Amino acid sequence: MLGFLFGFGQPQANYWVHWLTPILNAALGYEIQLPARQPATLQQVLEACPELQFILDRTERPIQRPKDRQRQRDYYSGRKKRHTVKNVVITHKPSGRILGLSRTYVGRRRI
Repeated sequence: MLGFLFGFGQPQANYWVHWLTPILNAALGYEIQLPARQPATLQQVLEACPELQFILDRTERPIQRPKDRQRQRDYYSGRKKRHTVKNVVITHKPSGRILGLSRTYVGRRRI
């Protein structure tokens, strides 16, 4: 998400997050304003934000291993030694209806 918002790729966003985290922790830790260590559950987020209108989520679904060597490399996700396809889903919170669905990406691609 950071890469999308600031116009650079996932590896560069990952680099900056890891490079800036110690500096941010030092600054916020000095003021004793670090966030809680445990992330909130979905139910806690929905209760805290009743005006929330949609939920953005990514899915990764396993597929049968392709026979072609190049397609095997493309679809291999690296997670649990599976070959997968991925989508991003936007869901309307109150009704549960799907508002948007991205195109399907191969398992190797980070979305």
